[in-house]
Amino acid sequence: MKHLKKFNESLNKEELQDFCDTYLAYLLDEGYSIEVVSGSDEYVLVLRNENRPTNVPMDSPELLFTWEEVKDQFIPFLHMLSKQYTITRSIKFWVLNKKFDRGTERAFLDYDYDLSMVLEDRVSLEEVVQINIYLK
Repeated sequence: MKHLKKFNESLNKEELQDFCDTYLAYLLDEGYSIEVVSGSDEYVLVLRNENRPTNVPMDSPELLFTWEEVKDQFIPFLHMLSKQYTITRSIKFWVLNKKFDRGTERAFLDYDYDLSMVLEDRVSLEEVVQINIYLK
């Protein structure tokens, strides 16, 4: 355990991107992307389906993926990520708001799942736009 690196022990964006690329190689080969975004006091990992035509609007069905499509690779990745780094918040799943009305509603809704719920495959969403993981 003493060889595992925690976030505050000189984790950098390149190391985190390499970790993600290694553990999610299968999904990346299938057209997904994992982006490491630096925040003021944390990193956000963003998983999206990039296997789509260019110039597609953000709310297009081509962007959507199902939990079933990614869970067999995502759950082991999340397990290893949680062993090596500190996940600071719930895992956020973004979905299309099917009742979207431009005047009164948001185009996307977000659902928070505790780490244990995701690891135990207790995600009950069908169509996902992106998944966010917060690290500190």
